[in-house]
Amino acid sequence: MILCLAHESEGERVPTSDIAERMDIPYRFLRALGRKLATAGIVTSKRGNAGGFRLNRSPSKISLLDVITVIDPKSVTLNSCLLGHGTCPRDDTCSVHRELAKLQEKLRDALASVRFDVLSADMMDD
Repeated sequence: MILCLAHESEGERVPTSDIAERMDIPYRFLRALGRKLATAGIVTSKRGNAGGFRLNRSPSKISLLDVITVIDPKSVTLNSCLLGHGTCPRDDTCSVHRELAKLQEKLRDALASVRFDVLSADMMDD
């Protein structure tokens, strides 16, 4: 959805049905994703004939981490022991936890560095 909206002119609203067709996403599922993204302030939505979705900010200001975190926050967590201090009684002493925490930070940094302006441009090249 964000990738499709990133292709559009800034501020242009795209009908939900167009996004669903272009991105091959079931309409109802897309509406549910759109609500989550709208609540997070990434997109705005409007119902009706002139309705649809549009980005709330430039694609260069939206990262893959932003979107994934809104849609499924646990999907970017490598292990439940990384959900918060105190989740596991061995947080401070476990060597596996320490290594997973390092990898977790690298994953988050990598996802945060992927911006939708670049993804959109890459899609145009294909």
